[in-house]
Amino acid sequence: MADERAKRDRGTTAGKSSVLQALGLACVLLGAPGVQAHAEPVSDETRQLLDHIMKEYDANRARTLDLRLTGTITEARLWDGNVVSGQGDFQYYRLGQKMRTDVTQSQDSPMLTLGVGPGHTLRLALNNDRTLRHEPGTTFGNISPPVNFQEWSASKYLDNLARSRAWSNHMDHVRFLLERGWDPQRESIQVETRQEDGQTLLVIHYETTRGGSLGTYTWVVDPRRGYEVVHATDTRGWAPELWEAEYDVREVSPGVWRSVGTKIKVTDPTNEASPPIMQIEMTCESVAANTGLVDEAMFTLAGMGLPKRALVQDDTFDPPLRYFLGDPPLRQRDLEVTIQEAAAPAEFHPAASQPAASAPAEPQTQPSTGSVPVPKAFHPPARTWWWVGLIFLVSAVIGFQIKRRMAAKHRQIGMKS
Repeated sequence: MADERAKRDRGTTAGKSSVLQALGLACVLLGAPGVQAHAEPVSDETRQLLDHIMKEYDANRARTLDLRLTGTITEARLWDGNVVSGQGDFQYYRLGQKMRTDVTQSQDSPMLTLGVGPGHTLRLALNNDRTLRHEPGTTFGNISPPVNFQEWSASKYLDNLARSRAWSNHMDHVRFLLERGWDPQRESIQVETRQEDGQTLLVIHYETTRGGSLGTYTWVVDPRRGYEVVHATDTRGWAPELWEAEYDVREVSPGVWRSVGTKIKVTDPTNEASPPIMQIEMTCESVAANTGLVDEAMFTLAGMGLPKRALVQDDTFDPPLRYFLGDPPLRQRDLEVTIQEAAAPAEFHPAASQPAASAPAEPQTQPSTGSVPVPKAFHPPARTWWWVGLIFLVSAVIGFQIKRRMAAKHRQIGMKS
């Protein structure tokens, strides 16, 4: 079934939308006079239809207040001529624009595409346009630009395939094209209809040579399921790879649809005898949406399990800013930045709520709606005060000795006179 659909996507659809099909689709989708998908790179009708698809898609996505998924990941990769497999578990959390993925690889898996070692867990969060990274068992946290979240996290396999846009979501790619516009000399986009199981699907075909070679994308949108992408293909001329993805789109809450799983297959179209370059399957086992149980603290380093006084390196600064979690930065003391990690409640995660007995008590953090400004006042750590006290003591001893010798010298002068 998937192979037949992929062939229909890649090939020129023989049953291209007729005028009657376009009129019928317009009546159903736009409630207006007929909209026909023309063959021109970008027609007004095509733009109107794409605008309508994006409006309905955004409306469906906006109804997801929070989302929590758990499931399994299996993969097989072609590595040095051999097929290497791996498996693990994943958790996916979303709250508004904040996202987080936790991936744990099984002990016997030799490798995983996401770069998680056997038996290890990798936690990644996207919060306020920053990527937060922590591996449980370590005392180090990292902050980096937002693009790294899509590059490193498992979320890119749930509903992302547009690699030329840094793993952007399919519909975000369409949104980008609508906002930027098209170059009629190097780009073309068409919207067609397809009948499948008695239902109408919308097929978006996009071709571009802006990257110096031909790139083709196909996104199949299901109006019955929140205008979510249910199937996609992606091929680039500079890389002999064909990406195909099938998405498991479910009703996660009444009237709300989301992609919760996927099957991805990457092949070399120039060598049909070769095994797939990569196969990944994310199978969702539980879904919870709009429950109010996903907390903002889950998208901070403290909420991801990084203990207080652990070292954090923020690579969004040049040079990188380093500080200890829960303390003001020890560099650039007057720098006006926001450190959201300091706002995470310590009681959220056991590792953060139970500091070592020898560690001094931390001051309470003020409640925050999402960020805490770094105080301008610089507070040196306790070790600095120890050195200050030692210097003061040594100075007092030296001063006492000098005063004592001067007094003895004056007494000797008085006796001689």
